[in-house]
Amino acid sequence: MASGALASIAVVKETTFKTDPAITYRGTFGFGTKITSLERANNVQRIFGLGSRGQQVNLETIFSGSVSVEYVLTNPYSFMAALGKTVTTGGPTYTHTFTEQDILPSYAIKNNIELGGTDAQSVLLGAVLTNKTITLSVGDPVSVSDDFVYATELFSTISFVSQITETLNIYSFAHGTFALPDGTVVANVQNAEVGISENADIIYGLGARTGSTHVDKQREYTVRASVYMTDPAKFWRYVYAGGAGTPATGTAPTTMVEIPSLTLTLNNGSETITLSFTNVMMDTHSMPQDVSAPIIEDATLFPRGLTVVATNTESSSNTNYAAWVAGT
Repeated sequence: MASGALASIAVVKETTFKTDPAITYRGTFGFGTKITSLERANNVQRIFGLGSRGQQVNLETIFSGSVSVEYVLTNPYSFMAALGKTVTTGGPTYTHTFTEQDILPSYAIKNNIELGGTDAQSVLLGAVLTNKTITLSVGDPVSVSDDFVYATELFSTISFVSQITETLNIYSFAHGTFALPDGTVVANVQNAEVGISENADIIYGLGARTGSTHVDKQREYTVRASVYMTDPAKFWRYVYAGGAGTPATGTAPTTMVEIPSLTLTLNNGSETITLSFTNVMMDTHSMPQDVSAPIIEDATLFPRGLTVVATNTESSSNTNYAAWVAGT
């Protein structure tokens, strides 16, 4: 009987969509990795016709697949799947800059399960990120959830391949700072969540059940945060943002002005990851009040741009970096 302790997952960037790179898969997600969902569907249609209440035939239509992976944030390389471009400079401390591209890369994801005899392996091909969620909460490690759709897969029975060990350090809530705007650190933030939605679809055509390519539609960023109410300039007054996007007073202006920046910085003492958002507007602000509890502000903000900069001691020749960024 198999358990998650006898499973592994690894990733590599594809050179050609839904084509097995046929190299050693060396990309990892992070510590504490688990596959929370792995769904395959033949999208079978039941065919009925005149002359009988019974079903006449089953018809398989498109093959579709999806996989969701959760892990504790360790290395920054999966931001390549979310943004599309990485430039690395420096040494011996290297700076990895992830920036937005219109076309997302696709990945091959290998999942192995040890069964004690004949082991099982599936390679999920043409995998494209649809959603990435990063969560910081007081008392917890920084958690990440990545959702992919994929075009097809290869199944085989081969010897089990062990889970690859992480080489960088873990991040926790204590390593994070939240600044709105950039440089103005907000104190007593209880939790923060970053959502990146890619709205990516697998595209099908005549002649094949499996997807032939993918289309990446609008990219959407959502930032949510909760903070103890001590100063209305933290979140509250941004509801009325006018002027240069600074906290304001009075009634909501006819035309809102975007907050120029929002920064979420993670620093574990050895490595850093900084998410720099631009052109931010507050969407909702909630502030329930009860005599038996402190007042907490909950805010939802919509940025329009994102750049991620990470620093560590791993160069572009590092195997994990190479798997996510270069496909080697």
